[in-house]
Amino acid sequence: MRRTAAALFLATLTAAAPALAAPPAGGEAPRPVGIVSRAQGDVQAVRTGGATPLGPSDPVAWRDEVATGEASRLQVALLDEGSLTLGENTRLTVDELTVGAPEDGSLLRLAVDGPFRLLSGALHHKEGTTIVTPVATIGIRGTDVWGGQIDGAWGVFILSGVVEVTTRAGTVVLDTPGTGTTITSPDAPPTDPVRWADAKVARAVETVTFQP
Repeated sequence: MRRTAAALFLATLTAAAPALAAPPAGGEAPRPVGIVSRAQGDVQAVRTGGATPLGPSDPVAWRDEVATGEASRLQVALLDEGSLTLGENTRLTVDELTVGAPEDGSLLRLAVDGPFRLLSGALHHKEGTTIVTPVATIGIRGTDVWGGQIDGAWGVFILSGVVEVTTRAGTVVLDTPGTGTTITSPDAPPTDPVRWADAKVARAVETVTFQP
């Protein structure tokens, strides 16, 4: 575990995937950052022209604002071969997408407000993936990670890999599977990593589990 000075809220996904495309110019349709692989309940994307229901095989693209409703779930197959699952009453914004030369990689900014689970992709990432939440940024490297509200605060828990959880007050590294941290506000440091009880892990995972 280590703490450092607070970092600005950034989200960076560096990948050599040629399918990730730069933000379109003019009237060109936005290029996708992922494809819906599974949807349950009320799931919509807010785009030019209004809200659009999302279902399997629909794209999730740059500048989309995705929302899930009560008792809803959404799973997106990302173009880096990873996947992102959202729980109920969650908001996802894809608000920055730029692509450089293959050796420079790509930058993707995702903002998530609500429970999520990310399995990072198999493609090479120079810097890893970062997700912005209302209270912290989560820097991810080869990871299966859950984040969301639990026990009255924001929690981040890793099932595998390594993550850095950053607020304006400091950074904590989670590098032991089964451990998590708690964040009470953007101005408070994340708590030291602790092993979560099995019951707490089950409650966390349930928030992003599709119902029969």
